[in-house]
Amino acid sequence: MSGQRSDEIAVERGRTKGTVRQQIKSILEKTETNKQVELMALLVSLHHLFATRPQKDAKVTTHRRTETSVHQTIVKSTPLWGHIEYEIFGAQTGTPVAFFHSQMSSAIPTTEWLDAVTQQNHLVYAPKQPGLGPTDTERQKTDPVGFVRAFVSQMQTNDRSPAALIGQGMSGVAAIDYAANFPEYKGPVVTIDTGIPFTRREQFEHMPPVSKRIFWTVWDCPELFYAPFAFASEALFASEEGERAFMHDQFKDIPHDHALIQDPHYYEIAKLNMRNFMSTPKRSADELVYWMHDWTAVFEKLVSRCDVVFLQSEHHDFLRYHDIETYLRPFSRAVPKLLSDTAQLCLLERPEMIASAVRQAIDCSGSVRLE
Repeated sequence: MSGQRSDEIAVERGRTKGTVRQQIKSILEKTETNKQVELMALLVSLHHLFATRPQKDAKVTTHRRTETSVHQTIVKSTPLWGHIEYEIFGAQTGTPVAFFHSQMSSAIPTTEWLDAVTQQNHLVYAPKQPGLGPTDTERQKTDPVGFVRAFVSQMQTNDRSPAALIGQGMSGVAAIDYAANFPEYKGPVVTIDTGIPFTRREQFEHMPPVSKRIFWTVWDCPELFYAPFAFASEALFASEEGERAFMHDQFKDIPHDHALIQDPHYYEIAKLNMRNFMSTPKRSADELVYWMHDWTAVFEKLVSRCDVVFLQSEHHDFLRYHDIETYLRPFSRAVPKLLSDTAQLCLLERPEMIASAVRQAIDCSGSVRLE
């Protein structure tokens, strides 16, 4: 009744086109109608019983479709949030996973990321952050866990409960927080460059200068953080010169990524991601403050019943793999994994490594530790 074709229904419900056609045939037989148009006429004639008119509640744009892979943009109304714009991409009938991106990646996949998740038989559901595109801005405050809850509920409405929750950076904490407080979720949580809870000032000592100043400010006096964050956002959007200065300052503390963005291909993708992140400076600053709060209790609550995989890029200098590995040793269901020869732009540079690690986390969940 929403006007979707069989192939569109197949993607949204995670079924093959043949299965959907068989289901339609079964409905026709049960309603004693011969064609879909007759079925629609029957439903419209009965629709007054539901006191509503048939309407298409989702806008679907298909960017790519092959025998094995798909990429669509969907804007859909959700009961808990309003409208959410999200991407679906990967293997058409693959394992559904929810991916909550952060400032170093985008909901819109690169070709390399799409191919990597397809090869690992994932079907990724990746929402845009609130304030980006048609995704509704929530009322007056940041609610990362509420956003995760709304999106996972939307997936479950379509019979696509995620086999894994993936959170990058700050979104990793939101994924952990959600899973800890919703015990019906049983799958693994995979974080990418989220790190561990900040509980001691000594954790900042080894950071490069710019990162240290930012993190100390957020730690000691978060209300002073918003003004410079807004100024940085203004500089990024003001001119090409401001954009180049912003990108230089953003990555100069990370030599690996600073060298990577000298390649125009990586520069353009990284710039787009940063523009998305900085287009909502108040929200983005709130999320950084949320990341920096002590989430020890919620992590320990989750890891008592679910696997949590910490993917950490090797050259992410202010979140060191050694510190993460040491912190996680007492927790048998917490798994650190090094993403070698990459840094914060790991999703752009090594998508196949991340897609493989997510597949391994799903396959090994609840049984053995990752090698």
